[in-house]
Amino acid sequence: PDGDFLVVGLGGDEETTGLSKKDGAFLILNEADLTVVNEAKDGKAAVLDAKFATNGDALALACADKQVYFYDTSEDYEKLGQATRAKAAVTNFDFSDDSGWIQATCSDGELMFFNSKGLFQSNLNAVKDTPWATQNCPYGWSVYGTWSKNAD
Repeated sequence: PDGDFLVVGLGGDEETTGLSKKDGAFLILNEADLTVVNEAKDGKAAVLDAKFATNGDALALACADKQVYFYDTSEDYEKLGQATRAKAAVTNFDFSDDSGWIQATCSDGELMFFNSKGLFQSNLNAVKDTPWATQNCPYGWSVYGTWSKNAD
């Protein structure tokens, strides 16, 4: 979160490599010397996106197993929860400016919203005016209208 650590998500292309024991695992590395600070594995498939929360209190990982996993950075990366509503691989996500929300997109074009512990938000009006720290999701309120009706 402050540039002292790097997160590395592990996993590969399942079609060419098959599932590996490291798929879904992640490493936290010290930026200065690349020593491993923490290693864990909750996912069952490749990690496709990884980010620290804007406030630095959490780490989130999006995996090809249709889950987003949340970790507490102050408690040795203890798992806080996971988002389980996706119907396809979660490919991208963004934290809100205040780190309270996540918007996530899937390989099937679905856009979902979760709180920072993985609880699904079905009331879209609650998040539509949320300022996002980044816009890595190809879908969202800030890019509304950039996709044609027939775009896949």
